[in-house]
Amino acid sequence: MFVLLATLNAILPSFVLMFCGWIVRRTHLVSENFLTETGRIVFYLALPTLVVLKFYEVDTTQALPMMSLVICAAATTSFCIIAWIVARTVGKTSADIGALFQGSTRTNFAVIGLYLIQSMFGHEGLLNATLFLVVTIPINNISSVVSLSYYEATTGPRKKSQWKDILLNPMILSLAFLPIIWFKPNIPDFLLRALHDVASLSLPLALIAIGSSIRFSSLKDHLKLGGIGLFMKLVAMPAFVVGISLIFGIRGLDLVSIALFSATPTATASDILAKRYKSNVSLTGWMIAATTLGSLITLPLIITALRVMHLIP
Repeated sequence: MFVLLATLNAILPSFVLMFCGWIVRRTHLVSENFLTETGRIVFYLALPTLVVLKFYEVDTTQALPMMSLVICAAATTSFCIIAWIVARTVGKTSADIGALFQGSTRTNFAVIGLYLIQSMFGHEGLLNATLFLVVTIPINNISSVVSLSYYEATTGPRKKSQWKDILLNPMILSLAFLPIIWFKPNIPDFLLRALHDVASLSLPLALIAIGSSIRFSSLKDHLKLGGIGLFMKLVAMPAFVVGISLIFGIRGLDLVSIALFSATPTATASDILAKRYKSNVSLTGWMIAATTLGSLITLPLIITALRVMHLIP
């Protein structure tokens, strides 16, 4: 019970921030346009800055978790194949298949996951989780764009826009700074402080933006198809990815990062891609709201179970 309470104490603040975002939108404290623009600032500026700074702070005197990264990438890719098969089997239309696949596999690890691991394990945990973004961000974005564009069945200019959506994603672009892990430039103190100030805005603002985008009114729709996606995202994905990781002996902070990556809810950015590729936007919104709400239960249970079994700190 003590372990569960300690885990809840670390996890609940993130949901409080999301609830604040929902309240702000519901009470019209600020305009919808302001909330949208705040989300853009986080997505295009603050989060990429945070990732680059964490790359810069990685201690190269310690061995990087290369095996854990490879296993995480392989397990995630394997699950994407399973999710694609399930989506094709149960989806009624092409729009349903693309939305169900994206909702079942695309996670909010870059926001919720980073916030949680920082809350539970501090700076060391955040540095570790940032390294896993190197493999999880490309898999999330490439698989989502490819599946949505494939089931849109559009040819011509849309083919070019696939690569544009992938390569110009701010989080993908931030990975171009990966070499600063080994070749650290001499950044002036005033600039470093300014970058830290920008990065410090990212996670709290991102959580508020996520909360403001959630529409709980959509939960009455798509119960059958959405329920399958909900199970795939919050139960099947963490069970599969964490299970494979355990088989290969991954433990400690590496396992925490993998567990949070696989168990965090559907990314709110999924809604943008669903609209762009004419997918089932309503089902995507359902997945975002339902998985966010459901993760309030599943995330504490997963972390508590791993702690009780002494697999993570």
